[in-house]
Amino acid sequence: MTALATERLVKGRDDIIRQIPQYGPAKGSTKGYAGGMAVQDANGFVKPATAAAGLVAIGLFSESYDNSTGADGAMNVGKIIPGIWPFVNSGGADAITIANVGQDCWMVDDQTVALTSNQGARSFAGRIVDVDSSFVWVRVYKGQRQANAAIDAMIASFPKTAADGAAATATAETAIGYAQDPVTVQRVEFVPAAALTGDPNNNATITVFKRTAGGAAVAIAALTTTANMVAWTPVAIPLSGVAGATTLAAGDAITFSITKAGTGVVVPQGALVVA
Repeated sequence: MTALATERLVKGRDDIIRQIPQYGPAKGSTKGYAGGMAVQDANGFVKPATAAAGLVAIGLFSESYDNSTGADGAMNVGKIIPGIWPFVNSGGADAITIANVGQDCWMVDDQTVALTSNQGARSFAGRIVDVDSSFVWVRVYKGQRQANAAIDAMIASFPKTAADGAAATATAETAIGYAQDPVTVQRVEFVPAAALTGDPNNNATITVFKRTAGGAAVAIAALTTTANMVAWTPVAIPLSGVAGATTLAAGDAITFSITKAGTGVVVPQGALVVA
């Protein structure tokens, strides 16, 4: 599809993400049409989406503007509305199907999106929400890429809903999730809801494992509570230095256990995060 040459009337879908409309200075020598995807360049100037790297999608133009003869910032663009909007699909290897819902898509022009970034030549447009016979529905708002990255980085998490019953109480190996795709664990953290006093002799060891189907447990990360923990402050659980220990294949289970040494220590309520 080619870029817009006139306004297009589109109706978005309700979005649980309530975004404040955006405004901004227009990029010089550009003209945007109502209904087209609006982006910011590296200097914060607003223009229609194009197939180029380094652009940030911020929403849809609610009205047209014409700065085709003006310099950068010579005029301000009217209201730009974030939300879930319909865009024209690409073809061939870049065609988006219903199987791609939940994945990212990329700018081709101000009314067209594609499945791939064309090896980094296109900018991120948004996350695919739906695909029908006419359009690809995409959630578009500023900051979405960072939000998606934070969500996507999460491999597994486990809410420890109560403190140990006693200092010597251990937690048997417990499943907390699995790898949906091949991935390498970058960090493991425990966020305690209460303080814990560390001790070199009477302590707990929190260990996170991976398990293949029917396979032995391989430690991904482990921490012995020889140091104090502060309530609500994430504690990094050191990753294993064993080759391949942090690499998960699709379908590998993720588990954890808590063992005790000496008289032990009460591990408080908290959250275990694998990312």
